[in-house]
Amino acid sequence: DQVSKDAESYFAELPESQRSDATERERSTMLNSRGEVLIALGSYEMASQALESAKAIRKSLLEKSPDDTQKKRDLSVTLERIGDVHAARGNLTEAQRSYRDCLDIRKALAAAFPNPAHGRDLSVAQSKLSDVLAREGDISGAIRLAEYSLMTLRKLIENPVDRSSALRDLSASLLKFGDLHRQSGGQANNSLAYYQESADLLEEVMKSSGIDDTEIRRDFSAALFRIGEWHSDALNPEKALPIF
Repeated sequence: DQVSKDAESYFAELPESQRSDATERERSTMLNSRGEVLIALGSYEMASQALESAKAIRKSLLEKSPDDTQKKRDLSVTLERIGDVHAARGNLTEAQRSYRDCLDIRKALAAAFPNPAHGRDLSVAQSKLSDVLAREGDISGAIRLAEYSLMTLRKLIENPVDRSSALRDLSASLLKFGDLHRQSGGQANNSLAYYQESADLLEEVMKSSGIDDTEIRRDFSAALFRIGEWHSDALNPEKALPIF
């Protein structure tokens, strides 16, 4: 954190004659990175201060160049991180507001520039907003957002830059979608298909990559565990036991 403080001092002491949109963007990037580190450390108040400063700079830069794609994405990243802070602190109303603002920007970017990078950004915003809605008890709203995220990710695997990463993202989304269906009660039966597809995708990744990746195996185990839980809840012990 001392490095980011030194960088902030540098930017604060920079003469007006040497300031430009480029240096202000660099400053906002530093503040955003500082916020991310502080979130990881659990220092949410300090993270919020850094991110709000980054947000102010990025909004100002975007106001000067309202059609600048990079500046729009920069602001969306900061809004996402601010949402992360609020979500971690249990401020769900504020988290929802930040994620919705982020989602609005990313929807527009994904529509204007339908490429994998903007598509993945969009799916992340949809997924995080879905998480907040679920925590607020709005399961139907959470399912709706999660379904949008799932649709976005399905499009990405049609022509991915990195198929393994795209499949892992889709697998994680399917797992979350299955969990939401289980929570909904009335649609619990649908969850098994999502869990199974999640496991199948991860198995494909393991076979195609030929790499013994601990994280992929952990995710695969989580999908299998959900399948076993589903069979156990459905009173199918003969199917649950081999999985456990």
